Formats: sequence, structure tokens, C-alpha cells
Amino acid sequence: MCWSNKLIQVVVAFWLAWPGNLCQATETQPSGRAHAPPPNIILVMADDLGWSDLGCYGGEIDTPHIDALAAAGLRFTQFYNNSICGPTRASLLTGLYCQQVGHRGDRWNDPKDFQKCVTIGEVLQRAGYHTAIVGKWQGRDSALDRGFDRFFGPMCQGKISYFHEVVQNPYFLDRQRWEVPDDFYMTDAFSDYAEQFLQESLRGEAPFFLYVAHIAPHWPLHARERDIRKYRQRYRDRGWDAWRTQRFAQQRNLGLAPPAWQLAPRPPSVHAWEADKHPAWQAERMATYAAQVESIDRGLGRLMKLVDDAGQRDNTLVIFLSDNGAAPDGGTRPSASKFGFAAPEQQKRWRLDGVPIQGGSGPENLPGPADTFAA
Repeated sequence: MCWSNKLIQVVVAFWLAWPGNLCQATETQPSGRAHAPPPNIILVMADDLGWSDLGCYGGEIDTPHIDALAAAGLRFTQFYNNSICGPTRASLLTGLYCQQVGHRGDRWNDPKDFQKCVTIGEVLQRAGYHTAIVGKWQGRDSALDRGFDRFFGPMCQGKISYFHEVVQNPYFLDRQRWEVPDDFYMTDAFSDYAEQFLQESLRGEAPFFLYVAHIAPHWPLHARERDIRKYRQRYRDRGWDAWRTQRFAQQRNLGLAPPAWQLAPRPPSVHAWEADKHPAWQAERMATYAAQVESIDRGLGRLMKLVDDAGQRDNTLVIFLSDNGAAPDGGTRPSASKFGFAAPEQQKRWRLDGVPIQGGSGPENLPGPADTFAA
């Protein structure tokens, strides 16, 4: 599931160690010796994904494509990244500690430091790779100026919607503004352009680096109704205590949790499922979150089909990770917080179309639809 924060060094070292590549750097090898091509790289990052959410880590959410990669590859059981989104992504892009690149919190504190760094895109681009990024780019510069040939995504400078363009986050395709269509769903759009960029790369001669930086399953809890419907009864039938116990048992079965480990006590901040006063609302939250996670898996499956159809599976390094663990935002009880949408003018000015947004976390504000903002 996960890779090291020192990804630039790891990937470059991996490329150098790829069969034949060390020999390419010397002039003493026999002239007729065949060279293995440098590996293609697909890097997929989720946002606020809990480590036990995936099927291959014991979760009940359907993630067959990620599970298949894990079964044929390597799973990390002791992987540590930063505790919040931006610093992890800064480390991933530069191979440095987040404070070295001016990213001590969830916002760039000193973008000048980032401008002094070399990104993974720049390293691989100079090595002859075709590079593309889809999704969450938090740099102040354009991704096209920092080592990427193609870019699709929003500006990511504040709260976002999965269904609509918002004032703070216009979308761009390369350097051009991109108009959000009526049937838009952000995760699917990221997968669409990742697929397009991958097709372009597979038609070329150069090795490729495709970075898919998802925003899902970060709140707001937005998902298509057809995907939520699949999970609704699953979480109505069983609450978080039962799923937590099942996940841990499955982790033991998978060899992820040593036999000596015991399930940790439930945190004091989380009440027992049997004591919850709004189980239908809680089930809807969990079902929406599961739908967001499955949409990531579905997109990855599309990419792997293209790789397989092109006969590139054995020459493609695929890395999947999350920027941090699951986020507690929203809590486990109804909250008076409106996530910044308490005032009517705030509700109307957020989306470009002016449709008011209903912010808050409680039974009166079920997650999922486009006009809500819940966690």
C-alpha cells in the first residue's frame, strides 16, 4: 500500500538497479548486450484513507483492483508518513522533510523554499520520462513548471466539492481553465484524465511517470447515489464496533497483525455503537465514505487494464499510498459546526453557480448529495 517519503531517491535508485540500467551508465559493457528499459511508474495517492479501509488490509470496503496489486506485490505494515496532507505531499514531491520545503502545516508557509527544491517530476523528466499529474497539486507554481508535461486538476486552495466548481478552486487542463460539466464527479474526472494521459504515454517511446493525486476520500462526504446504495444496508446491519472487530480479525488472518497483538480499547472520544442515537445517519456517513473509497479503486482498475492491454505490466512499478491516516473531522456525534457555511452569504458564494450549500454534521444533513457539506 505504501512507499517511503524519500520517494525521489527510492525511485531513482530503483531505476538504477533495474536490470540493465547500471550497465547503461558504463562504456565497458559488450556492445551487443540487451538493455532492459527503464520502468514506467504509476503513483496513486489517496487523501485521508485509513490503513484498514482497503480489503487487502482487512477492510470490508470493496477494493478488488488494489487488493489484486497487493496480492501480487508488496504490502507495508510499518509505514509512516506525515500526519496531515500537505506535508506528506511536499515530502513525496521533493524527497525532503516537509519543513525543508516551507511546508510545516497544511499550507505552504514559505513557497520560496519549495522553489529551491527539485521535484520528482523534474528528476524523472531529465531522465527521459514523460510525466503527468492528475488531481491535488498544492504547489504555488504550475505543475507544468515543476517537471510535469501534463496536468489536470483544481488549484486546491481551500474547501472543495466533488460535484461542482467552487470559487477558490478552478480546474485546469494544463494551463487552460477547464469548465466543469453537468455530470461531473471529481474522482471519476481524475480517473478519466489519468486514463487519457496514460494512453498518450503508452503510444510514445519514452518511459512514463503518472502521479494520480486523489482528493477522495477526504470530506466533504460526497458520492454518487448508486455507489452509496451499495453500502447502505451493509452499515445499517452492523455498526463500527462490529466492523472494527472484524477488521482486526481479518488483519490477523492476513498476517498483518502478529498473534500477540490485541485489539486496542475503543478511544474514550468514541461511544459504543449500541449507545448511538442516530444509527441511520451514522450508517449513511459510513456508506458514503465507502463509496468514495471504491471510486478510487475503480479508477485504478481502469489504469491497470490499459497497462495490461499494452503488455507493460512487468515493466511498470505501481505504488499506492495514503497521505495520512483516517481523519476524525466531523466527530462521532452531531456537531454544531457548519464547516464555514453558517452565514447565508457564505452558503451562496462558495459555488460558482450560487446554489446555497448546507454545511453541518447531523441527521438533518445527510451526506452524499452535492448541496451538502458534511464530514
